[in-house]
Amino acid sequence: MADKIDEQRKGKEIVAAIAHAGNEAAAGELKAELEKRKGIKILFVSPVSPVVAAHTGQGALIAAFYPIESSSALEDYGRTQ
Repeated sequence: MADKIDEQRKGKEIVAAIAHAGNEAAAGELKAELEKRKGIKILFVSPVSPVVAAHTGQGALIAAFYPIESSSALEDYGRTQ
C-alpha cells in the first residue's frame, strides 16, 4: 500500500491518515514505511468505528491522503502535533 500511495502522490508532499479494523500491526507497519519516505507526514493512526468495521470486515486497512499545497500548510500541520 505504501508503494501505491507513493505512486499516486506524484512527487508531491502529502499528509496521510491511516485507519484499521482490528489490524493495528499492519497500520503500524504502513505508518513506519510511509515515514521513511521524504515528503510524507502522518496525521494519525486510528481504529475505525464499529459501524465502519461491520462494512469493511475485520482486518481492513484504510489510508487517505491529500497534497500539501504550500510550505505554510506544512508549518501549520507541525503546530497541531
